[in-house]
Amino acid sequence: MRNRENKIRDCASRGIQTSRKSATIYSRLVLRIIIVQICPAVRTKLNLLKMKFFIVALALIALAAAKPQDDKYTTKYDSVNIDEILKSERLFKNYYACLMDTGACTPDVNELKRVLPDALENNCAKCSEKQQTDSTKTIKFLTENKPEEWVALKAKYDPDNKYVEKYVADADKEGIKL
Repeated sequence: MRNRENKIRDCASRGIQTSRKSATIYSRLVLRIIIVQICPAVRTKLNLLKMKFFIVALALIALAAAKPQDDKYTTKYDSVNIDEILKSERLFKNYYACLMDTGACTPDVNELKRVLPDALENNCAKCSEKQQTDSTKTIKFLTENKPEEWVALKAKYDPDNKYVEKYVADADKEGIKL
């Protein structure tokens, strides 16, 4: 390494034309000598600048990640086939047990449990069209085919009956008897 540096210095001092790669190496070498050996104060300031830049970049990334996306619920689970769940007794029992906190939960039901109170409070305003359709379909299925489970879910998520009273007119339009 020392030999190469000496050759580059010799070429530069004699004005001999060097290749592009050699010129780059030479310029890096000169910069290194200036920063490391001649100006330790400059090196410290450069390290501080790098650290400040890194901290600012991390803060911006964290801020961007924390920003709500269009104030909507995730559509990550919209591909779940609600008809398949409602028709399968095994799947229905698993989803129901999770909602009632008596069984294990899959990620999609955990997300449902997380957003359900807000969705009930705000008339599913942050729901996608598919989520609204699936909600209506599920409530209709529960009221017609699983009345005991419907009563238990209402007792857990609407103990004061305020959401039933709030949405009874909408339910009547859909042919659902709450």
